[in-house]
Amino acid sequence: LVVGGLVKHSLHDVHHGLLVLSSSRAIMRLVVESLKNRVGRLRPDFFSRCAWDATAHACMGPVGLVKDGRRSFPSGHSSTAWQGLLVLALYLAGKNGAFAFAAPFPRSGVLQSRLLRLSLVVAPLFLAGWICVTRLEDHYHHPTDVLTGSLLGALSALVAYSTYYPSPF
Repeated sequence: LVVGGLVKHSLHDVHHGLLVLSSSRAIMRLVVESLKNRVGRLRPDFFSRCAWDATAHACMGPVGLVKDGRRSFPSGHSSTAWQGLLVLALYLAGKNGAFAFAAPFPRSGVLQSRLLRLSLVVAPLFLAGWICVTRLEDHYHHPTDVLTGSLLGALSALVAYSTYYPSPF
C-alpha cells in the first residue's frame, strides 16, 4: 500500500491505505483478544506444554507457555493473516481493475492480462489459507479456532476497506 502510493506520488492513497490497515487491525485485535481471554480454550498441544507431573499433580512447564496454552480460541495467526492479506487483495483488485470485467482493459503494459490481474489478487488469499493450514498441521489450534479467526480477520478487513475505498467488484 505504501509502495504503491509512493510510486504514484499519492500521499492521499498512502494515508487511506494505512488507515485501512490500522483500523482493521484494531478491530480484529479487540475482538480476538477479548474472545481469547473470555473463552480460554485449551490448545491441542496443551499437555505437552504443561509437562504434567503425576506425583505433584501440577503443571511443571514454564508459566507463560502454560498460560498461552489456554488461549486457543480464536486463532490469532489466522485472523491476522486474513485481515492483512485480504486488505492487500482488495487494494490490488481496486487498483488493477481485476473484477471490472465490463470495463475495457489496457492493450499494453504488464497488467493487460485479466488472468494476471486476478492472479495478483488471489495470491495473497492463498497465502492466508496456507497460514491457516499450518496452524492445524502444527497442532497449535483446533479447526474451529482457525475458522473463527479467519472469519473475524476477513470481516474486519471488509469493514475497514469499505469504509475508506469503493468496492472493487
